[in-house]
Amino acid sequence: MAVSACTGGDAAPLNIPDGAKVIVLGDSWSTGFAAAPGKGYVDDLTRDMDWTAEVVPDGAGTGFLNAGSTDAGTYAERLSPMPEDATVDLVLIQGGLNDRGADSSQLEAAITETVEVAQEKYPEAQIIGVGPLEPVKFPPSPTVGEIDATFAEVAEDMDVPYVSPSSDEWFDSVDDLTQYIDADQDFHPNTAGHAYFADRLARAINDLSD
Repeated sequence: MAVSACTGGDAAPLNIPDGAKVIVLGDSWSTGFAAAPGKGYVDDLTRDMDWTAEVVPDGAGTGFLNAGSTDAGTYAERLSPMPEDATVDLVLIQGGLNDRGADSSQLEAAITETVEVAQEKYPEAQIIGVGPLEPVKFPPSPTVGEIDATFAEVAEDMDVPYVSPSSDEWFDSVDDLTQYIDADQDFHPNTAGHAYFADRLARAINDLSD
């Protein structure tokens, strides 16, 4: 399946209010790993968009199927203890990279469950899916492509707008990846990389908005 960079399926265009209250569910990218304190992509994105964001804890190493090296839980398991909150405007679900090597036959159900938990916890919120990005592979490995395609399919089926950094080749066009990616930090984005990711994501979200 070819994954389009930004797609909403039959979902209505996003209408995110000024000063939106946002929940971010993701992996180490969403925790700001390898960036300077307060300079992760979530920090940059929320400052740029004038949002207030809370990142669901213990995301490092986790995925839709991967509970992480410390057994923090899958995405759905990490989100389940969060309090219900009808004042949340937006839930951003990012990731899937840590599901490489997991049983792909279970992936669709795990992503579906994650979105359903988000809908239950935050009944008034809009939801955005942001797929996995593997910046050291050109093109992304077949496994990451499969995860991205499955996430996109579930998002379309559930009328959730979806952003695919992999298919839009956010890092492929960068001549010198060392300015954005830290090889000493397991090839995570550095501070500049997080800022770049935040800028691209902001533009993608604006494309999905009114």
